[in-house]
Amino acid sequence: ATTKSYFFYNSAWRQTGQSLAISKNDDILIPDTYFIVRNGANAGTFTQAGSVVLKKSVVPLLTQASTKQDNAVALTRPVPVSLNDSGLISSGAFVASASPAVRKDELLVFDNTVAAKNKAASAIYYYYNNGWRKVGQSAATDFGATIVFGPDTGVQIRKAASGTGQASNWTNSPTY
Repeated sequence: ATTKSYFFYNSAWRQTGQSLAISKNDDILIPDTYFIVRNGANAGTFTQAGSVVLKKSVVPLLTQASTKQDNAVALTRPVPVSLNDSGLISSGAFVASASPAVRKDELLVFDNTVAAKNKAASAIYYYYNNGWRKVGQSAATDFGATIVFGPDTGVQIRKAASGTGQASNWTNSPTY
């Protein structure tokens, strides 16, 4: 669940559960955190400004000791990145599955061409038998060359229960 929810009303940002008289225009969106934009009726454009990251990136993936943990993440890369080039497996951050029926970590992607709230994943990937597999497809097909991460793409990594609750670090090196 979200920790805070904002909406735009009467020319200012407001926070759900607080007085409409309180402007939240100066609240800061901290780097390395994520947010979800829910646009009820009108399509809009979100523009970011900044520099291209030229060094490796490390993204902590949280786990829980006894249940799965969802992590909303994105790569800060200006170019598309495939599953094979993501570094999820080589960094040890993503746990391989023992079988297609009993999956460990899962990577959920969403169709950003369709506007909707609380969308279901359009594809779910997992790592099995030295290759990236896709739920609903043959476990013999390797989807490692599939572009999943883009400059405009967020995904969800569902980490399996770890027994300890210790985070794993996903390291990604640029390919440019």
